Amino acid sequence: MISPLPPQIQRTCIYEMFLTLSAHTCRWLRQHPNVISMKFKKGVKRAEISNAIDNYVNGTIGKDMNETTWAAMYETVPSLLTDEDRVEWKGKLSGVALGSDAFFPFRDNVDRAKQVGDA
Repeated sequence: MISPLPPQIQRTCIYEMFLTLSAHTCRWLRQHPNVISMKFKKGVKRAEISNAIDNYVNGTIGKDMNETTWAAMYETVPSLLTDEDRVEWKGKLSGVALGSDAFFPFRDNVDRAKQVGDA
């Protein structure tokens, strides 16, 4: 009989899967046409651009980043992505597979992958 994993390892596995899938979703959203066409002002640093784009695709402008600060980085301020825009763009992702070097020990890993369109 295989003994179950200790609870701390179970939580770690689930959290790692969550982080991986969240990063995967963010990378795909960064390919949205609105992001590709963004024009930043001269002098905006690479890290600031990356943070601005992450806040844009994650819908956290006004929460994690002040909206005025965010808007000041652009030559032309892009319209914000709606939840519907995100869902529509995620639906265009295809040909993605989810793999593991061993197995998926918990059902919620597969459920989370399904939420982002991998399963």
